[in-house]
Amino acid sequence: MTGVIWIIQIVHYPLYSSIDEDSFTKYQNRHIKLITPVVAPAMLVELISTTVLYFIKPGPILASGLVLVLIIWLNTAFQAIPTHRELSFSWQKTLYTKLLTINWIRTIAWTLRLFLMGYVIFSLVKV
Repeated sequence: MTGVIWIIQIVHYPLYSSIDEDSFTKYQNRHIKLITPVVAPAMLVELISTTVLYFIKPGPILASGLVLVLIIWLNTAFQAIPTHRELSFSWQKTLYTKLLTINWIRTIAWTLRLFLMGYVIFSLVKV
């Protein structure tokens, strides 16, 4: 998900500002329809696997990973999805700016999680 969120943040969302207002709602609705089946299952697997790992071997690293996943889920549910929904009705510069800002929360959280999970994997392998 880290790769997906960086592509969305650096490439996809900035391109929103290039779409003419007459075409924007159609584009936004297609974005929602096409991105949801990509990210929803991955996020669900991530939530379940992170929770299971934490309960199998509780500790500060896995607890931090779980907190980051919860931040991502809360940000998605209460900020990103409602903002996308509002943008699906009309282009609004303020909502677009809000989307870019709130998505940085998920981008940073997934990036931190990547480093945490990398640490967990390397500590298990003991390269």
